[in-house]
Amino acid sequence: MPTWGELQQSIVDDLNRPELVDVARDYALGRVAYYQRLFTFASPLTLVIPCVAFDPLLNNATEARWYNVPRVFLDIERIRIANPVPTLLAPQTQWDDLIETDYDQILDTDSQDPPSASLPYLWAPFGTQFRLYSVPDQAYPLELTGTGKVLSPPDVYALDPTGTPEEDITNFWTDDMGAGLLIRYATTAQIRALKLRDPDGALIDAEAAKIERQKLVSESVFKTSDGIIRGWW
Repeated sequence: MPTWGELQQSIVDDLNRPELVDVARDYALGRVAYYQRLFTFASPLTLVIPCVAFDPLLNNATEARWYNVPRVFLDIERIRIANPVPTLLAPQTQWDDLIETDYDQILDTDSQDPPSASLPYLWAPFGTQFRLYSVPDQAYPLELTGTGKVLSPPDVYALDPTGTPEEDITNFWTDDMGAGLLIRYATTAQIRALKLRDPDGALIDAEAAKIERQKLVSESVFKTSDGIIRGWW
């Protein structure tokens, strides 16, 4: 399976323009972002974020109650909270599930202002956010688990900079059996059309990208025909 670095190099080689390596990366990322919106391929995802501790002096009850769903998630299925808050001197903690409920229940329950802060035990989704109850009294770690987009290699690296180097990452977007060839041809087509002013070459690459896109659209429809999003991996 090609790596992210090898995919970029194949684009440069197809164009026979080694000086365009940075352009190839930028355009390839643009194509990944575009096709992330088109396909329903997804993968399991777990991400840890901190709570915001309520402080009456800061009047930050809204920030402590409400959290944006990270953009890498399609949906969140489970939230756990770490208590006590782990530290360097005391790293051991216990992960407990928060109970998912509907927003109206939290709204009816969380009626005190200013709120009484304590360990949260409920959460409710609401649009692109979720709300906690009780309002956190400490910056507890929250572990979010759900279905995520298949991340671009740079996004994978950003989540774990101590892991595999960005250029060596392989996933759906680099795999020739996934979207690797689509990203390769779509990127070269764009660069030929917009940077190199080569309409004939752009047309050839765009047609190759169209074939790869049709394959993935068919696979995407098959994977979701019963209403269930299945992981690619």
